[in-house]
Amino acid sequence: GLASIGALTLSPDRLPGARTVAAARDRIRRGQVRCVFREPQFEPSIAEAIVRGTGARVGTLDPIGADLPPGPEAYGQLLRNLANSLHACLAPGRD
Repeated sequence: GLASIGALTLSPDRLPGARTVAAARDRIRRGQVRCVFREPQFEPSIAEAIVRGTGARVGTLDPIGADLPPGPEAYGQLLRNLANSLHACLAPGRD
């Protein structure tokens, strides 16, 4: 039941443009977005600035498990970390 409205940027080397930021803030203000997810390699201040004053949250998803030690438990831990991050950001009542 999750729907993505898009990406602000696809590369940590390229900041989103003013039009992209304005469109994202508009959708957040209209209540279409509860959470903006970022990946660890992206600067957190961009996502935080976009949600500031809107009631939306910023969550972090690490789809490659950059901080996980390699080993037989890594994949399971990667999935648990993703699920926990999704739940923490999307769960109602955290405001």
